[in-house]
Amino acid sequence: MCDPTSGFRAYRACALRRLDFSTISGRGFVFQVEILFKLIAQGASVAEVPIQFRDRKLGRSKLSYRIIAEALVRIALLRAQGRIKEARSTSARVAHVPGPLPVSVVIPAPPGRSIRALDFFSTRSSGPPLEVIVARGFSPSLQRNKAAALSKGEILLFLDDDSLPAPGLLRRYEAVLSAEKRVAAVGGPACLEARALQSKLCSALLCERLVVGRSASRYRPYGALRRADERDLILCNLAVRRSAFLSAGGFDPALYPNEENDLLFRLGRSGWHLLYDPEARISRPAWPSVGSFLLAVGRYGRGRGTLARKQSSPATALRMFGALGASASALLAAFGLISGFTLLWAFPLALYAAYALLVSVKVALRLKSLSGLLSCFILPCLHAAYAGGLLFGLLCPRISGKGPVVIERYEGLQ
Repeated sequence: MCDPTSGFRAYRACALRRLDFSTISGRGFVFQVEILFKLIAQGASVAEVPIQFRDRKLGRSKLSYRIIAEALVRIALLRAQGRIKEARSTSARVAHVPGPLPVSVVIPAPPGRSIRALDFFSTRSSGPPLEVIVARGFSPSLQRNKAAALSKGEILLFLDDDSLPAPGLLRRYEAVLSAEKRVAAVGGPACLEARALQSKLCSALLCERLVVGRSASRYRPYGALRRADERDLILCNLAVRRSAFLSAGGFDPALYPNEENDLLFRLGRSGWHLLYDPEARISRPAWPSVGSFLLAVGRYGRGRGTLARKQSSPATALRMFGALGASASALLAAFGLISGFTLLWAFPLALYAAYALLVSVKVALRLKSLSGLLSCFILPCLHAAYAGGLLFGLLCPRISGKGPVVIERYEGLQ
């Protein structure tokens, strides 16, 4: 459906009779969107035939500012109501699942590195048997692909070597994918274990939606079980239906990081659904210093830039513009401070200073400490590191996907 506002329509009378028109509150032209929304929610199919619309040449339009404002508000409310209803129905279906699906845990790791999750799986007191496949090498995307091809489970649970699953994680993913046949992947947050002040400040910035947008749900539980896209899900805590993974061709070996973003985008384009479950959590160590944190942010930016060369779309361009815009504001503000405060730099400096102050206050409230205000000094470095990595990825994409892979299989774990 490309134009849900068109009034040139034909309805089946039986479909309209099933509607409760008392629940349609729109008084302007938005009532047409409401009718369409409710028909689709009831399972009706909708077809669209292109028409040729000519602009008005005589008379005056009946479209007023009040009608436009009402349409904006009502459409936002309809979207929110739809998501809440869908989350409730999904939770109800997950609560009544006949039985779990077999799981294969896939963990890529460099040679010689210990696997944190192995102790967790080997000491489980209950649950069905599962297999853990550790793929050792230096190309994570290729390692995961080879492990997935050798796996036996219907669900592939991708973890990192430093991931520590929360109790009940497997049952949660098994329940969701057993109940939701149209869901290809479900993931949850990777909560960061931060002890030192530097680690706490960096972790808090990644958990702040004013800084990273919807991607904050990757590092902190947000909301309820809901439909998601690639911005909500993180690869170190991601369960994928094996059949969907293989039919999509797996991860692109040339992408690292951000290979999961590409896979999830392809799955969504193929008609599969993605879910975010805030209760399906793992924990992993945070970055020990600001320097290591900024290096990781730069790698994320480079991965996103490499991915943008492969997936050019309006949505990708908009997200890149937002990231570069924030970084440009930080650089302009810094240049204004260095070159001397003049009227030319007053606006970007004041705007970015207000934004950084707001973020640092929120971080301080989250940490329950005034030391959180120090995050305002890390924020512009974060923006600069991401923008630098993004531009570097656009100009010099990272090429990976080579090297030997050694498989270690652990079966029959309880």
